[in-house]
Amino acid sequence: MTLALLLAAATGAWAQIAVTRTEGQNQWTFSMPESKVELAPTYFPRAAFSQQPAALENVTAGDAAAIISAGASEQGTLRYFVTADANATAPAIGDGAWSTDLPTAAVITGDVAEGATAYVYYYIAGNDGTVDETFSNSEVQGPLSVTLLKNLYTATFAPQNNITILGGKATVAVGEQAATFSDAEAIGSLKQGQAISITAAAGYTVGTITLNGNDAEATYTEGSTVATFAMPQGDVTVAYTLQRNMGTNMTVQMGAGNEGVTYNIEKKDGLWVPEGMTRAQLLALFAVSDNMTGAPKTALTPVEDYDVQLYKINESGAVVGSPIASAQFDFAPGRYAMKAVTLGPGSMYSGETGLSNTFTLAAANLPGDIPIGGKRDGVVDADDVDNFFELMFRGQLPDTSDETYALFDVNGDGEVDIADLQGIANIANGLNWDGSVPQNNARRFNGKASHETDKK
Repeated sequence: MTLALLLAAATGAWAQIAVTRTEGQNQWTFSMPESKVELAPTYFPRAAFSQQPAALENVTAGDAAAIISAGASEQGTLRYFVTADANATAPAIGDGAWSTDLPTAAVITGDVAEGATAYVYYYIAGNDGTVDETFSNSEVQGPLSVTLLKNLYTATFAPQNNITILGGKATVAVGEQAATFSDAEAIGSLKQGQAISITAAAGYTVGTITLNGNDAEATYTEGSTVATFAMPQGDVTVAYTLQRNMGTNMTVQMGAGNEGVTYNIEKKDGLWVPEGMTRAQLLALFAVSDNMTGAPKTALTPVEDYDVQLYKINESGAVVGSPIASAQFDFAPGRYAMKAVTLGPGSMYSGETGLSNTFTLAAANLPGDIPIGGKRDGVVDADDVDNFFELMFRGQLPDTSDETYALFDVNGDGEVDIADLQGIANIANGLNWDGSVPQNNARRFNGKASHETDKK
C-alpha cells in the first residue's frame, strides 16, 4: 500500500511531503526538510486469516496436484513460497519468489527415489482501499511440512510365452527412450503416469498384456503390434505374450510342396479316401513352415499350433465357395489350395498365411468310371453321368454353384452348359470329349444301357 504523510513545518503550516514505503515492510522513509516536522501517521491493522492453509497427504512428487489446501482471507490475497530445501528461509515480503498460485508437487522435479519433503511459507498481502477497508500485510507463516510420495518406480517386463518366439522380439519405449529385451527385464526410474508402449518386432504381434494381473490397465487389440499403458503408482510387473504373425514368412504345403501334385482317391463305403493311405495320413502331409530368419521353429504342429483351411479352386486358380476346415474336409475330387490359420485367442500364432501351393485329388479309374480328357484331370462316375443326362434332357441346366456339378465343367470355361453335355455324351459313346476318336483302347460306353449295366 502507498501512503503520503502530512508533516507540520516549523512555521505551523501544514505541508505534504513525499513519503516512500519499503515494499512488503512496515517501514516508511522521507527526506527531512529544513524545518521542524510533526509526524502524523495513520496505522492499519494486519490482514487476518479466515482459513489457514493445511498440508495435504498422499501427493506424489512431480505431480501437478496441490500439496496444501487453500487458505482464505477477506482482508487480502494469500501468497505462497515453496521449497524442497529444509534449510531455506522465506524471501522478503513482496519478493518475486512469492506466488498467488497454490504450490504443487511439481516443485520436486529431480529424481526422487524414496519420496521428499516440501516446505511451504505463506502470508496475506493486505488490501488497499478506504481507511476502513485497508489492511497491512500479515506476518509470514510457516513453513508447512508436506511429505511427498516416491515418484520413481520399476516396471519388470516378464515374457509368458510357452514356446520360444521371444528373443529380441519386443521393444519398450518410455517417452523417446527405447530398449529391446529378450527375457524378464526391469526398467527403473519410471514416473507415475508416464506413457509406456511395448511394440512387437516385425513378424510378431501382441498376444496379451497384464499389469500385476490386471489386463484393464493396458490398451491393445489382440493381434496388433503395439500395446500401451500409463505407469501406475508403484512398481509393476508387465506379463506379456507375443504371437507369431502367420502372414509374414510362413507357408503351408502339401507333402513336398510341389505345385499341382496329384493324389489319387477312391470311394469306399460312400467316402472318398486316399489310395494306399488313411485320411489321417493324407492330412498328416499338411506342413506349416516358419521361414523367417532367426525364427526358432521351422515346423509347426497341427492342432497345437495351427489349423488348416482348404479352398477349392477352379482351373484359373480362383477360389470357389467357402473354406473348409481340415477336420470337416470330405476329400472330394477337385483342385485345392490351403491356408494355415490361427487357432484363435490363446494361440501363439495370429492371422493366417497366404494361399499355398495347389494340389489335386483325382478319383481313380474304377469299373464304371469315365475318364474326362481335355483340360480336366478328374474323372466322373457313370452314375453321376446318368443323373446329369436326366437333368439335361429335361431341359434343366445344373446350378453352377452346386459343387456336385462342378466336375462336369468339361471345357474348363468355368460354366456348366450344353457344351459340357455334348462332351460327356461323346465320352459315353466311346469318343474323346471333343468328339475325336481315341487313339488307345480306352473303354467305351454305348448309350444308356451300358450305364444301367454298370450301375447294377
